[in-house]
Amino acid sequence: RFSSWVDLLLVAAAGSPSCLAREEMREEIAPSSLASSCVDMGRRSKKCAVGCLTVVVIVIFSVAMSAYVHLGPDDQVLIKTPRGKRVVNGPGGGQLNPFHAWERRKATLIDALQYALVQDELTAIVRNEVGPKLLFLGPNDIILQVVPKVVLEKDEFIRYTDKMTGVERVEQGPGTIVPAPTEVTDAGVQKVLPLNVGTAVEVRNKLTGARTLVTSCDREEGVFVPQPSEEVVQVRSLVHVLPHEAMIVRDVDGKMTVYSGRAGSAQQE
Repeated sequence: RFSSWVDLLLVAAAGSPSCLAREEMREEIAPSSLASSCVDMGRRSKKCAVGCLTVVVIVIFSVAMSAYVHLGPDDQVLIKTPRGKRVVNGPGGGQLNPFHAWERRKATLIDALQYALVQDELTAIVRNEVGPKLLFLGPNDIILQVVPKVVLEKDEFIRYTDKMTGVERVEQGPGTIVPAPTEVTDAGVQKVLPLNVGTAVEVRNKLTGARTLVTSCDREEGVFVPQPSEEVVQVRSLVHVLPHEAMIVRDVDGKMTVYSGRAGSAQQE
């Protein structure tokens, strides 16, 4: 006889070997399952960390390699930084700052009969770059134009006027001329004036206004090239006075001279 239903349950539990085995198995299995779960979670965490680190390394490597440049002999890199611009000229290679903007550009080849007009964008100053050369621009330079040199032959000359100072210069051939960026020419290339016994050149001095007559006796080389302060008024031909003719000439002072073709003599009055 059992005193209560509790005693009955205890007896039933004590007499059931299967229930006792289950309890013992639960007590034995629970700690081992927990340990294996922790090991699995640790392995997964390590794999995740390794994967993230690999991705970060790949990204950093890709960004760094995107800023690596290899420059040939005619290559240039223009780098723009918060402090200004700078250039790196080839040949060579190197690692650039990936966080600075940059662009690749080619040098300009200028041959022996050319020159380039280059302007500094910060100062607006224009300068000449004379060939032959491989022109690498500065950080703030731009090429306005590449133009041929002025080629003068032996019987040619050219007159230039500086727009900044007003100073004139005359260059005579043969040779190649490169005008300054501020120099201009009105008449371009001109032919020298030949002098012989039958021709002369009337020249006016632009500073004083005085006029002179230049003949072959004054120029042993037989040609006339005006100086910067001179300009040609006209080319005169020799006047022939026949034996039955006479010619009266009056100078700036009012004096008259009579030239007779009979004896080739002159008489002043």
